[in-house]
Amino acid sequence: MNPSFISELEQEPFDGNEFIERIAWRATADKFDNPDKFDAKLLQDAFIYGLQELKAIKDNSQKKCDRLEEICKEEEKRHLRNVRELKERFRQSISNFHSMDKRLDQVADKVHNLGQQLEVINKPRSKAAEAYNLLKQFGEFLDSSYDPNVHFSLSNKRAFFEDAETIHKLYMISQELPKTDKFEKARERIEQKYNLMERELIEEFVRAYRCDERSQMREIATIMYNFKGYSQCIDAFIEQSLMGVIVGSSPLDHRDGFSEILPLCEKIQSIVKEVFKNPEEVMSKFLLNIYSGKLKDHIVHTMKIHDQEKYLNELYNQFTRTKKLSNQIISAKIIGSKDLELLTRRIFSDYLSTYFKLELTSLRERCIGILNRYYESKNHQKKATTISSLQEFKNKLSRAKNINISGLANINVNIGQLAGINITVANDPLPPGETLLSEEVAISLLHEVKQALNRNKELSKPNEAENAVVIFDVCLQHLCIDHISYAIELSIELMNLEQKSQPDLRFFDIVRQCNGMCHLIEKQFIDCVLPQVSRPESKRCYAECGKRKLQVLDQLELKLNEGLEKSINGCISWIKTTLNAEQKRTDFKPENEELTPAVSTNACSKVCKFVRTVTSKILDCLDGENVQLVYTEFGVRFYKAIYDHLQKFEFSSIGAMAAISDVKAYSSAIRISVRENNNATKSVPDGKTVEDMFKVLHNLCNLWVVPPENLKQLCNDDGLSGVDDNILDNFVQLRADFRTSRMMGHFRF
Repeated sequence: MNPSFISELEQEPFDGNEFIERIAWRATADKFDNPDKFDAKLLQDAFIYGLQELKAIKDNSQKKCDRLEEICKEEEKRHLRNVRELKERFRQSISNFHSMDKRLDQVADKVHNLGQQLEVINKPRSKAAEAYNLLKQFGEFLDSSYDPNVHFSLSNKRAFFEDAETIHKLYMISQELPKTDKFEKARERIEQKYNLMERELIEEFVRAYRCDERSQMREIATIMYNFKGYSQCIDAFIEQSLMGVIVGSSPLDHRDGFSEILPLCEKIQSIVKEVFKNPEEVMSKFLLNIYSGKLKDHIVHTMKIHDQEKYLNELYNQFTRTKKLSNQIISAKIIGSKDLELLTRRIFSDYLSTYFKLELTSLRERCIGILNRYYESKNHQKKATTISSLQEFKNKLSRAKNINISGLANINVNIGQLAGINITVANDPLPPGETLLSEEVAISLLHEVKQALNRNKELSKPNEAENAVVIFDVCLQHLCIDHISYAIELSIELMNLEQKSQPDLRFFDIVRQCNGMCHLIEKQFIDCVLPQVSRPESKRCYAECGKRKLQVLDQLELKLNEGLEKSINGCISWIKTTLNAEQKRTDFKPENEELTPAVSTNACSKVCKFVRTVTSKILDCLDGENVQLVYTEFGVRFYKAIYDHLQKFEFSSIGAMAAISDVKAYSSAIRISVRENNNATKSVPDGKTVEDMFKVLHNLCNLWVVPPENLKQLCNDDGLSGVDDNILDNFVQLRADFRTSRMMGHFRF
């Protein structure tokens, strides 16, 4: 066999085409330089030789496979024999095991019966021996020369523990003896010895604890379990366990003692379970010592604060840290949740009893301080003769009638009268653009209320949901009534003053600011108030709180609607006044009828500039349905003002062109373009109604410029086909040439 063939066949991956090509290449390599001298016989011989070699390789491989199959069959037979032998041995072992198990049960029964017989025989003997030893010991105590104050020997711990059991039994016996002089001295000596034994057992227990000898601690605790001083043993154990424990931050190494308590409890619990018979009782007493001792001492020391706000924050911090510690202890299954919750509230009881009253007082003072500082920074003196409490405001509000809380402009109640606020406007009005509203003030007030609500959530009991309602009332009082409502009322009063200049549009900014503040109030109500009043047992508080919030916010809506109404009225009034003052009759009926480029009149330019400002304010300061309602209302009133204004003039053909230019300018000024809406998230009102009205007005103005013979055709066009005939007649009569015979002959309805 050719070794090269074998090596090529064993290559991975094997490619048959390449293998044939190599055979052909080896057969013809460097032998045929000229293609015309190619010898196919040489190539045939090479392939025949290759086939022979491959056949030889196949035969050899087949022989190896046959030989290996024979070997495998022999191995299989051998393993089968071994498996059969093992199965047989396993069955024999199972049988032997069952036999031995039966014999063991028989022997165990016999041993148990024998043990019971021996116990029945030995028990009276051991009791007799024990009684003999007790009588012997009691005889020693009857001897007047016996000294009960001699200390026990601790060199032999086993004998010491046996003496302790003996003394306990003698003490119990002495208590049953008759109260006679014969046994009185013996009883006193036994009691002295008993007390001495208790002290030495406790001392030995403490020494074993310090050396971490838990087996000896367990033996002593078991012996002392029946002693009167067992509780003293537990006290000593707790005292040694708490030695060196510092609750709070250590000034030396800045450790947080709260974080050390849980590992200490887990460590002590493992010792208690191993040593004492009543581990639950011992752990309860241990935690009682931590909470009522170390922890309470730390709290008393920490709470020596005179500043109310710092006091409340520190009380909240200490209570939450203690509560967190309690939850960790409960999670570690060291004690039950109910017991630890009562223990936590007990150590804070002196502070929790006065907490809420202090919380309300401090919150009101901080809110008043925030408002006073703000008004002082604005050099504004807030004049309010009487400001009643929010409760009085709610009582008045509850007596008000016809309150509709479902819409924006349907409430007819005066919030200033209800709250008892008499606003006096200063002689000098506010600076232009000043609203006396501040988002920073609102955020500060809401932050103070949020802090108070967070503290109340932790420090008040779960059944005291009304506390959260009272705190939220403070928010409504100082933010909604004392700040927002005051600014709205003051702005409305300023609008009632005689306006000799362009109207101040600050009320739109007030609406924008109020909208943002009300959103913040709603968010705080949902985040901080609802979780405290939405429990099943707090349904009454939930309904009451929601009703109060809705009433106050509805009153703000009422005042905002009133202010918006007055703002729009003021804008329209100024537009009418400006047009009456600035518009001249010669603008639309010039003496010189020469054709000039159509440009807007001066009055129109002045009004359009103001209208653009108002429209921009509406878009910037309002959102949702409000922007649609206010924009449409202003647009319709503006259209009506322009319509009525044009009815006062006569128009020549040249003047009509100027009027049409004015109407285009008015329409462009009131129109909303996409570019004006810089904020893509704000809603854009639908201006189609106003736009269509100005389109009709523009078409009506065309009645002043077309020749008389085309009037009928223009009136029948799509732009004016739906207009009332009386309106068309009125507009045609405004033509300067209406009374000419030529006009009268062409225009008849």
